[in-house]
Amino acid sequence: MERRLSRGNKKKFEIKNEKIILKPSMTKPKEKPKPMPKEEPNILEIYYTDEKGNRIDKEDLQLNTVVYLVIKGQNLAGKTGDLELSNAKVDFEHQGVYLENDILENYALESDYNKIELKVIKPKND
Repeated sequence: MERRLSRGNKKKFEIKNEKIILKPSMTKPKEKPKPMPKEEPNILEIYYTDEKGNRIDKEDLQLNTVVYLVIKGQNLAGKTGDLELSNAKVDFEHQGVYLENDILENYALESDYNKIELKVIKPKND
């Protein structure tokens, strides 16, 4: 059994053997869809932790240790920027690379929760 329902000459759907087959409408929308508003990135928290996840104050960072910079926020995924870690007492390395002026340049945030491994080193200006 085949039935066709139509409006004018434009077929909207067909019923074949009790299955509905949808047909896309060929009419143009009356107005263009409005773009979704872009959500601005919002950083909620930034802090350091040790390897066990315990928070560390930036004044308590110890030389030759591994710490994690944790960045929590909203709409951060895919955003890229420079992370300024300014600390007069220590310097940092990220993936074996010394961070000049304590700045992690062009870092791409992967999600709304980012955990970045850093090595705390002796300042080079001493």
